[in-house]
Amino acid sequence: MTATPRYPAVRFRAEDLDAHPLALVGAVSSALRRAGAPPADVERYAADALSADYDHVLRTTMGWVTLS
Repeated sequence: MTATPRYPAVRFRAEDLDAHPLALVGAVSSALRRAGAPPADVERYAADALSADYDHVLRTTMGWVTLS
């Protein structure tokens, strides 16, 4: 079962994403801001995503935006 991300209209193709965690979080944070996400949501996403290893970054990102 796949949960719907918080901002499903924000979409990224996995192959277009930089494998560096800071670059990925930066790109997703920018996209969330452009989509009108409140600053608190963007901060919450970034803090959670960067709180552990790269796998956690990906899992967290999938909970916030659509990765294909």
